Amino acid sequence: MHFGMAKACLEAGKHVLVDKPVTPTYAEAAELALIAQRCNRRLMTFQNRRLDGDFLTVKKLIEERAIGEAYEVESQ
Repeated sequence: MHFGMAKACLEAGKHVLVDKPVTPTYAEAAELALIAQRCNRRLMTFQNRRLDGDFLTVKKLIEERAIGEAYEVESQ
């Protein structure tokens, strides 16, 4: 899925942000993590959730000025 492009970018000295799932297998994901470590680059993943119900509700509340604007969102 993302393995080939992510590997090429890491080896070209670029940080990489990939959508979930990083790869279809644990073995490929582990290999990418090792490549990132060897190349001193960051390999990160995210999940685009902007169309999920909770996020749409918050967006609507912000647009209606029922709550203030979000300046920063952090999660772990």
